[in-house]
Amino acid sequence: MGQTAVVLGGAGAMASSCVYDLQETSDLDEVVIADASAELAERFLEILDEDVCRFEQVDANDVEDLVRVLEDADYFANGLPYAFEMNVLEAVERVGDLQGVDLNAFEFDEVMDHSAALADANSSLYFANGGLVITTGMGMLGCRQMDSVREA
Repeated sequence: MGQTAVVLGGAGAMASSCVYDLQETSDLDEVVIADASAELAERFLEILDEDVCRFEQVDANDVEDLVRVLEDADYFANGLPYAFEMNVLEAVERVGDLQGVDLNAFEFDEVMDHSAALADANSSLYFANGGLVITTGMGMLGCRQMDSVREA
């Protein structure tokens, strides 16, 4: 069985770039766009590889629904608005064995309070402001294509 990443809020402005980059640059077998908006997701799917990407509707107000979309994932990215942060953390803790990145963690102390529970669930979460994560990741990918760097 291949590896799957779930992108929460994957049809949104920020997380859609994560979906696209995963499709283009990873060896994942499946990238799931988990979003409340079927309309946005279906339009987005028109430009994606249908053999890799699919849509799964999710209600981020409902922890059980978040658990449902995460339970078969190996990796996840959270691009949902911060209002859903505690629901996402609870779902990740309940599912366990997940590795992910959080693009919207603004209250770092509040999120860090979940560190022990995430570790107990054999899960890890990297978090920062979305723009920072995306820009850093793109820079790291770009550096892989360099032959050398010289100081000017």
